[in-house]
Amino acid sequence: MFSWYLPNGNSGPHLPAKAKPAALSQGLSALKQPQFRAVAGGYFGHCWELYAFWILVPLLLLAPVSELGWSLSSIP
Repeated sequence: MFSWYLPNGNSGPHLPAKAKPAALSQGLSALKQPQFRAVAGGYFGHCWELYAFWILVPLLLLAPVSELGWSLSSIP
């Protein structure tokens, strides 16, 4: 799939040169493990938190900037 990115289509010295493609069900089977679900859920929650924060920061900065009469072009 990403052979265009890797030189000579080689995946590195630690992986076999030719591997069978993995089925989606193999990856989803990891969700059957409670510990993995907990870690994956925590990671998803953390990413959600970061995206929400970086969406809100510009919105929260607009009010003081407009009150001061500054131009938005003055913000780097």
